[in-house]
Amino acid sequence: DIHGPGGIIYVVATTFALFLAHDTCFYWSHRALHHPKLFPLFHRVHHDSVEPTPFTTFSFHPVESVIQDLNSLLALVILLVIPWHPASLVAFSLGVTLFNLLGHMGFEIYPRTWHRWPILGWKTTCYHHYMHHQRSGGNYGLYFRFWDRLCGTEFKDYEARQEALFARRFAQPEQTATSVE
Repeated sequence: DIHGPGGIIYVVATTFALFLAHDTCFYWSHRALHHPKLFPLFHRVHHDSVEPTPFTTFSFHPVESVIQDLNSLLALVILLVIPWHPASLVAFSLGVTLFNLLGHMGFEIYPRTWHRWPILGWKTTCYHHYMHHQRSGGNYGLYFRFWDRLCGTEFKDYEARQEALFARRFAQPEQTATSVE
């Protein structure tokens, strides 16, 4: 019962635990798929989309698809260890698809200062993953930035480029014209 002991807080906590576990599995397998011997065999198919679109979300080599499914299954092992509510599984399943689609939109939907917020700044933005498709050698995290930060794989100029992206987007027309001259 979602309204029973622990209630909604417990459902949110177990759902968050699923995302943390999945992000950990994803980060390490994704980073491994960028190894020079594995990338051309399995992951290049996904990176053929240098300009990602929502269709890129599902563009994988069959072997990589199996690896991604195993990542989800490993995260779901949590559900064998702790009591859970079906809402956690539904939220996780929908969230996996939603966050993947958002990461491959090709444009930013998060607020301008998202990466500066103490808690929300740990969540990847659309641009975080866009940079991954552009450069391919970093920003491996799916939901969170902490593995990239901890392992030194987040692009050093990510936040500065994020700021510049918004500065260009919200520049006044006369400022844009002046800065081009």
